[in-house]
Amino acid sequence: MSTGDVCRQIIMPLTEEHGCSFVEFLAARGERVDEASVFVSHAWQCGFSELVESVLALKDPAGTPRDDIIVWIDVFSVNQHLTPPRRFTWWTSILRGMLHKIGHTVLVLDEFLHPAALSRTWCLYEVYCSVEGGGCLDIQLSPSGLLSFVETMQSGRLDLFRWVAGVCLEHSEAARQQDKEGIMKAVRLSAGVNLVNMRVQQGLRRWLAWLGVGTLASFPADKLTDAVRWSVMNLVNAQGETLEAEPIYRKVLEVYRKKMGDRDAGTLTLANKLGGIMQRAGQLAEAEPLYRLVLDGLASARWKAAAEGRGSAAPSPEFDHTSTTGPVGPGDKTFAVAYPEPYGPTHNLALVLKARGESKEAEGLLRRALGGRQAKLGAEHPSSLQTAHCLAVLLKEEGADAEAEEMLRDVIKGRRRRLGVQSPEYLCSVKCLAVLLEEQRRLPEAEEVFRSALSLLQALPQNAISAEALEVMERLARIVEAQEGRFEDAKELHEGVISMKRSCLGATHPSMLRSMECLAKLLQSRGALTESGALWYELVKARRKELGPAHPDTVSAMKNLAAMYRHQRLVPQATDMYSQVVSGQRLLLGAKHSDTLKSLHHLASLLAEQHRVDEAEALFREEVAGRREAALAGHGDEVLLELQAMCGQAAALAARGAAQEAEALFREVSARRRGVQEAVMGVDSIAELEADLAQARASLADASARRAAAEAGLAELQSLSEPQSVAADDPFLSPRNQSPAPDLTGMRVAVQASQADVVASQTRVDVMLAEMEARQAEADTRRAEMDAVLGEVDFSLGGLAALLAKRGELEEASALYEELQAGLAHRLGGDAPRVVACMFARADLEAERGNLAAASALYLEVLMVRCERLGTNHVDTLTPMARLAEVRAKQGQHGEAQELYQAALRTMRSQLRAAHPSTLQCMHQLGSLMHQRGLLVDAEPLLREVFEKRFLELGEEHSDTLASMHSLAGVLAAQGGLEKAVEMYRQTLAARRKVLGHGHADTVDTMRALASTLTLDGSAEALDAAEELCAEETKVLQEGLGEDHLDTLAAVRRAAEVQKKKGNLPAAGALYLEAAQGRGRVLGDEHPHTLQSICDLAEVLSAQSEDAAAEELYRGALGKLRRVLGASHEYTLAAMSGLAVTLKTLGRLEEAEALHVESVAQMRALLGELHPVTLTAVNNLASLVMSRGKLAEAEVLFREVLRGRRQVVGTKHPSTLLAVNNLAGLMAAKGDAAAAEGLYREVIGDITAANARLNLPEDQESASLLTTATNLATMLKEQGKLQEAEVMCRRSLEGLQALLGEDHPSTLVCLNNLASLLKARGKLHEARQIYDKVIGGMRVKFGADHPYSLSVMNNVGALLMTCGDLVEAEALFEEVVAGRKAKLGEEHPNTLTSLHNLVGVRKAQGRELEAEVLCGHVLEVRRRKFGERHPATLLSLSHHAGLLMALGRLEDAEVAYRQVLETQLQQAGVGHPSTVLATNHLAALLQKQGRVAEAERLYRSVVAVVLEHLAHHPHMLVALHALAELLHGQGKLEEAEKYFHRALSGGFAGRHGVNQRALLAVRTDYAALLKDQGRLPEAEGTCRKALSGMRQQYGDSHPTTLTCINNLASMLKEQGKLAEAEPLYREALDGMRLRLGSGHLDTIASCHNLSALLVARGKLMEAEELYREVVTNRREQLGARHPDTLAAMHTDAALCARLGDCARATGLAEEVVAGRQVVLGKQHPSTLASTRLLGTVQRRLQGSAPAMNPPGQLTV
Repeated sequence: MSTGDVCRQIIMPLTEEHGCSFVEFLAARGERVDEASVFVSHAWQCGFSELVESVLALKDPAGTPRDDIIVWIDVFSVNQHLTPPRRFTWWTSILRGMLHKIGHTVLVLDEFLHPAALSRTWCLYEVYCSVEGGGCLDIQLSPSGLLSFVETMQSGRLDLFRWVAGVCLEHSEAARQQDKEGIMKAVRLSAGVNLVNMRVQQGLRRWLAWLGVGTLASFPADKLTDAVRWSVMNLVNAQGETLEAEPIYRKVLEVYRKKMGDRDAGTLTLANKLGGIMQRAGQLAEAEPLYRLVLDGLASARWKAAAEGRGSAAPSPEFDHTSTTGPVGPGDKTFAVAYPEPYGPTHNLALVLKARGESKEAEGLLRRALGGRQAKLGAEHPSSLQTAHCLAVLLKEEGADAEAEEMLRDVIKGRRRRLGVQSPEYLCSVKCLAVLLEEQRRLPEAEEVFRSALSLLQALPQNAISAEALEVMERLARIVEAQEGRFEDAKELHEGVISMKRSCLGATHPSMLRSMECLAKLLQSRGALTESGALWYELVKARRKELGPAHPDTVSAMKNLAAMYRHQRLVPQATDMYSQVVSGQRLLLGAKHSDTLKSLHHLASLLAEQHRVDEAEALFREEVAGRREAALAGHGDEVLLELQAMCGQAAALAARGAAQEAEALFREVSARRRGVQEAVMGVDSIAELEADLAQARASLADASARRAAAEAGLAELQSLSEPQSVAADDPFLSPRNQSPAPDLTGMRVAVQASQADVVASQTRVDVMLAEMEARQAEADTRRAEMDAVLGEVDFSLGGLAALLAKRGELEEASALYEELQAGLAHRLGGDAPRVVACMFARADLEAERGNLAAASALYLEVLMVRCERLGTNHVDTLTPMARLAEVRAKQGQHGEAQELYQAALRTMRSQLRAAHPSTLQCMHQLGSLMHQRGLLVDAEPLLREVFEKRFLELGEEHSDTLASMHSLAGVLAAQGGLEKAVEMYRQTLAARRKVLGHGHADTVDTMRALASTLTLDGSAEALDAAEELCAEETKVLQEGLGEDHLDTLAAVRRAAEVQKKKGNLPAAGALYLEAAQGRGRVLGDEHPHTLQSICDLAEVLSAQSEDAAAEELYRGALGKLRRVLGASHEYTLAAMSGLAVTLKTLGRLEEAEALHVESVAQMRALLGELHPVTLTAVNNLASLVMSRGKLAEAEVLFREVLRGRRQVVGTKHPSTLLAVNNLAGLMAAKGDAAAAEGLYREVIGDITAANARLNLPEDQESASLLTTATNLATMLKEQGKLQEAEVMCRRSLEGLQALLGEDHPSTLVCLNNLASLLKARGKLHEARQIYDKVIGGMRVKFGADHPYSLSVMNNVGALLMTCGDLVEAEALFEEVVAGRKAKLGEEHPNTLTSLHNLVGVRKAQGRELEAEVLCGHVLEVRRRKFGERHPATLLSLSHHAGLLMALGRLEDAEVAYRQVLETQLQQAGVGHPSTVLATNHLAALLQKQGRVAEAERLYRSVVAVVLEHLAHHPHMLVALHALAELLHGQGKLEEAEKYFHRALSGGFAGRHGVNQRALLAVRTDYAALLKDQGRLPEAEGTCRKALSGMRQQYGDSHPTTLTCINNLASMLKEQGKLAEAEPLYREALDGMRLRLGSGHLDTIASCHNLSALLVARGKLMEAEELYREVVTNRREQLGARHPDTLAAMHTDAALCARLGDCARATGLAEEVVAGRQVVLGKQHPSTLASTRLLGTVQRRLQGSAPAMNPPGQLTV
């Protein structure tokens, strides 16, 4: 019964009722059902009993029988009742998932010869899915099938290839044709039919081999027939000699050795094949014993055969690496397995030994194999030539070049004749000969050999020779590469080889990878790091995938890539790669190998560089242990390397704070150094030479004896005339196994081999003797090499000092250097090179400490010693000369520094050629110094010459050329040619990125310089680009060095500088904080660089008005800097200066001055009077002294700065111009405007004359000139010379526009100054237009929210207030406030200033209540941030008091004004302008309170003070005006008139600093005084004159102008000139409605005045409409019961009554009466008047009252 019958007749009826599978049926009955562990594939037409028997015989994957295996069989597990049936795709997906999950498939075969399962489509598909998915495939043969298999093997008729080839998916069958079609479709869409057949056949072959091995193992040894053995060998051979077949070969060899013994032919054949498999897999340790087993077996078998008289059993002479005689086929009469021939295993064993380093034994084996093959096959047989080739290669490696060359030339001749020039073997020999010639430096001969071979190959079809041609091209490229000046030819050859190999062999072929390695090394040697690094990375990736991470080639590539990463400063990547290198070398070479220890040293150094000192120390300790072990073995070099490793370990200990242990280790190195030097350079070298010489003499004697013995043996052999019984000589015969009859043929071969040995020995002796002669000459060279290593140790001994210096412990580091110098001087002498080198390092340290005097002295001493020892022309003499020049420059002695550079340059030009690298380098340094000195005209041609010569000599992408381009760009930037500089920097950056890579230090340096130049440009676009560059620099350094590396943190600091320049202070502060925290982690909290970053953060906090926090940071950093570096270091002085500036901002001027005085004293002592830093400090002190009012002292200091700048950098340097500007400002403050103007004009004259002498074009001479002209224009404006100032400013503007462009920041600043001038001249409309242009330019250049843009918008807002455009001014001020809040923060001083301006606008709009709230907020913030006594706080308090006064809160206002006055008296004194202003404010308040006598006393005191201290100050006008107004109010008209006259005739018009509008206000009030005196015509004339000035200053529509118009109209009305008054009233009203709005109080008053005039002129209807408007607006603004509202209602009621509108009049009158009774009382005159009006209106309404008179009028 078949399985299908069982399903239809048993399974389906049982499960039909439940409609489920049989497994589900069993589970429902409680039977055990579990997850399957085996998938059973079978054919349904086979017998069910065979299936059951096969399943019961199942074993687990390990081959162990088990009873608990759970099987999955479709007939049981699949529901047979599914209707409709599942789709085919569902079955295939379920099948794949199930096979993958189970992981073990068993194919059941019913019989062996014609199994049904192998013809079924589903079975084949299941087998394929199992094999392809990586699962385990077993095949279970039924018991009857197994018997059939055994019978087939015993008969020897097993046709494996026909049995396997019959399995084909296309010819298979399925129960349903649609299933086969579906499977075929799925296969074609995925793997393809051929691949499925191949996978299935491969699995079947593997199974048959294992089945055959198992059958072989089950046979008793005595029943193993040749047919069985032949069948098993056939099955094994069918697997191929691949690594995958290795387990089968190993198993069958095990069975053969157990059953047949080690001498059986099959055993030896299998051992030989398995040895070949192991050899090709690189498993040499396993291949060697297998080959030895073969050779031992062959020797025994042959001696046995020789003893029995039947000769050798090895018929095949063609065996090379692993070839054997194939087993006899089934058609032969016997099934014997032949022995392998002996010379192939001998040859292969020799190659294995050679690969394992056992060259001596390998050479002997190759000579024996060669002798045997030449005797058997002939000298030109391919096998003989192959052995000769290998022997020649071995001889070449052993140094026997002459014999190797001769043998290779013979091989080449033989292979050319036998194989042809296109054969791979011929090309291999040619390659070896070329390599030999190359190693002997006979490069032209080697190139000729290769080119001849290449020409032959290129004449053949490409498809036949491509691989060989590529190999030849590659070798040719290497030879060309080794020849001087052939780089481009070699590169072209390498690239061609790579391109062709990539297309022919693929990207990961070993040959392709070797070619890539050659090109990578070539590029690396030329400095093309980026290209080379990319190739090494690709190599590592490919070799890891193909060979594994521990393969020697992979490790070598990783080591090169790690070195490349380190050279490119990609420290994390280099660290990771070296870690993998060390791991691989430990596996390959061992932990103590020298190469492993060397890589370990590199890894430890990288870890130390990243401050991972614990890991670094552990690796250094491991290296020291390894070196020490090698040193104990007697290797002197290792002793020195051990000392070097100990220095690295000591540096790591010092880095993690173990100073004592590190010092002890350093001292141990120092103590052992001299003894090691004596041992290595003395006794050891001599003993080694003597031992080598004795060995050479012994070798020579032995060679001579062996030659004599060989000649005697040959003579004896020639005396024998009769042939012997053994036909062929065999060098494998062992003396203990020789037969009594000697093998004369073997003796002949042995004698020939011995003679060859003698020749080789003689050659080696000759080579050794020649080497002995050369060794003595090389002793001095070796001594120099050892001395170099000792120099490295000496250098490492300074590692502790260098590390301490890096950590900021500079004093201790200096002491260590001094100690080391003293020790070296004691041992070597004071002028020894290493002593001088140590002195040089100590000088560098002193320079870093800021101790420039000590550094200068040390550099000078080094220079003198080297001049004496080396001469003045030596490059090592010029180096300290350059450093000395650098220190002199830092000391401010630029002249001496320049002389040193020029002396060095003269020497180089006389001794070296003009384009010599040293000459160009000196020119470069001199040009850089001139750049630093501001001598840009002299620096630019020098640097340009250097750049041009390097460009021609070295090429455009050489590192020195790029350095010159970099420096030249810096000079161009300093000259103002920012566009050219940026372009050149960009070119340099692109080239350095290409040549050096993104992470190289020089690339990052150019990136940094370009960012700085863009920052100087200052435009929004440039700053954005600078920000991107800083971000890129930071990212590159983070990736290459890590986030906490010092260079990375420095980049973060530079990014903060850009943000500060952009005005983004919060972002700048965050970056400064990040830099400070990072440096704190790496260097410690007290390292100078950490403290520098803290000072940077403090500066930003101060700029954000966080002065208290800034002070705290400054004081903390300053204290630590004093302790670590001393009071005179530049970092200490910078912190001192920053703290002084903060204290000045806080108003603590006395403390600030003390700090400035101290810093100036320290700088004068350290750097000298003329050093630029000293002059800057003096300038800061002068500014502070000036702000304290000490003008005479400030003038002395400013003049000192100016003299120093002129002497050091000349009259036209920007710093000199700044000094002139500061001095001019001081002279202006002293009132000596003429002197200030003279200074500016003097500078302009100097620059003009200098430019004329140099014949500079206009675009180069204008920058400094126009800047000075702009400053002069500002000076003229302050002098009141507005017209001349405008002319000068316009001249500067035109020049800047031509030079820098319309949108340059300097141009926009000049344009802003011109707008300010026009505003001062009253040209408000033109000023507004220019301001709008400036705002547009600033927004485009910097962005709308940049501080520059916001400052200009603030100026425009002030202009709008001046013009009376209060609504627009308010909108602009609000925009400024919003921008500054977002950019600077809500409490920044600039933000508070903007809020203060907004307060002024709202007060001018009559919105006093809103203004008071806002002003109170500003006052509260300033009190909290600055304190009560800060000038800004006092200003806000004064303005708040004014608002309180306007709101009627007079007592609160008085308290505030008195507080301001008391503080000003304490801080500034009586005569200070701020004190005078505060007194005026308090007097005005007292006047408003009615305390006129007190107010008068204050006003008179102010006038007296001003007359004494500020006679020409604008406050004099203010004081006179205020007193005159007070007297006017008191009715003291004559005395008031006297003060008015004094104010108007005191010469204030056009005076410097006087606001001309204040004069107009005085004139207006004087007109009011004349009016009150009844002098109306004079009053009218004065008022008209004031109005004319106001129209010019303010414009016709300004509120002040409109008020004056209203007052003039009132005067005309009082004179009865009603017709003249009416148009003026209307102009005033229309203007106020437009400017202030209808609800403004001034507008309402003007409307009231016009309506009164209209009543007087009888225009009652129009007048009543205006009164209605007045009533409505006053109700809204003042309330219904405000006295002014009630007065307007009273007038409107009277006018309505007169017009007959008694109803409205009654309502208004009733409301007025009620309101006045409440507000004023019932008996108040105004209340009684309104009561009478109400009665009159009521009677009029009843018809009994007379007509009403016109109402009165109200004037402003």
